[in-house]
Parts: sequence; structure tokens; C-alpha cells
Amino acid sequence: MLKRTILTVLAFLASAPLIGAETNYPGLTWDRPGLNAPEGWSPDKLRVAEALFQANRSTAVMVVHNGHVVAAWGDVARTVDVWSVKSSLLGALYGIGVAEARIDLNRSLVDLGIYDNEPSLTSAEREATVRDLLMMRSGIYHGAVFEPWVATRPVRGSKEPGESSITTLGT
Repeated sequence: MLKRTILTVLAFLASAPLIGAETNYPGLTWDRPGLNAPEGWSPDKLRVAEALFQANRSTAVMVVHNGHVVAAWGDVARTVDVWSVKSSLLGALYGIGVAEARIDLNRSLVDLGIYDNEPSLTSAEREATVRDLLMMRSGIYHGAVFEPWVATRPVRGSKEPGESSITTLGT
């Protein structure tokens, strides 16, 4: 449910116009949204986004543009532990770049000149495409600074780019 809500809100935000307003940096608190939608924001689209928020029973949504709160629903002051949002968020942001033809999902790490830090990527790992990375099928299993799932990470070199890292019982 959280993934769908985040993706919906990001897709909605991607369609919002870029307004040439000066960016505002909040202090200790954010400004409250006004009763009317800011210039360039569709009140109808904001109502649709709020209806999706309500239907998905999400915890909270806050829409910020140039440092100003456009809309806020739910308890936006509440701290919420959230897991595994990074992939959804990055996928949505990459989707915008793909839709605008700025990102080619078929380019490999070789094409992009990406080697990574030591230990450098192997030749096989560098064949992974942007699509493979976004689908978590890159075959790259480097360690990370914070990696609570290290015990379940496949052994480096055990999967080829494009191959699923998910195993089922008996395999």
C-alpha cells in the first residue's frame, strides 16, 4: 500500500508545473498550506491525490514545492518507521527521466563508464543495465555501509545481470 501511495504522489508531483517562485527554506516548522491551491497547482488534482491518500489509509502525505507546503494530509508531525521505500522512490524518479527520454534503461554500466569503488565491479557486473539495477537483477552484490540483510545477500559472482536473486524453496 505504501509503495502505491508514494508512486501515486510522485507521479502526481511530476505532472505539477514548475513555478518560478523563490525557494523557501523552513525553520523549525513548516508553513501550513493555505485554503486555496497555490498558483499553478490544480485544486482538482490535489483533491484526487487526497482521495487516494484517504483510500489507501496512508499515515501522512506532505506536498512541498519550492519550500512551501502545497498540501498536507494526516499526521505529518508523527515520526514513522518506514522500510524499503528507497526502491519505490528511486523507481518513480527514474520513471520521470525515462518518460522525458533523459534516461535509457538499456545502457550498461560499461556504457556509462561506471566502475565503482574498490572492490571494483567485475566485467560481468559491468554488463548490468540501468533496467537490471532498477529491477534488482544486476548480479552486483557489493557490501554496503549499513546492510542489515548481509546474511541473506547472494554471494558475489553467483548471479548474472538480468538473473533474479530471489530463490524459492528447493532451489
